[in-house]
Amino acid sequence: MGPETNGRGTGHLAITRGPGDILYLKTELRQITVTGKAGEPRSAFNGLWEVSGAAGKFPGLQVAGTLQINRISESDRQWILKGELSKP
Repeated sequence: MGPETNGRGTGHLAITRGPGDILYLKTELRQITVTGKAGEPRSAFNGLWEVSGAAGKFPGLQVAGTLQINRISESDRQWILKGELSKP
C-alpha cells in the first residue's frame, strides 16, 4: 500500500530580483504522509510549478518544473524548484 494522500492545493509565488523584476509562479502541490526514519509519520510535499507571468528583466521567460518542500524546522521550509529555462 502506498503513502496516504492527505491534501492537494494550488497557489502562486512572486519572486523579485530588484525593482520591477518579478516572476509569478503557479504551483500545484500534493501533501502525503510517509514514515520517517524513526517510524513516525511525517508530511512530504511535492508538485509542479510553471511561470504564469513575468515583468522587468524576465519578459517572455517560459519555465516549468517540479517542486519539493522540505521541513527544516518548526518554522522554516526549504523550497526546491527544478526546471528548464527558455526564452522565445
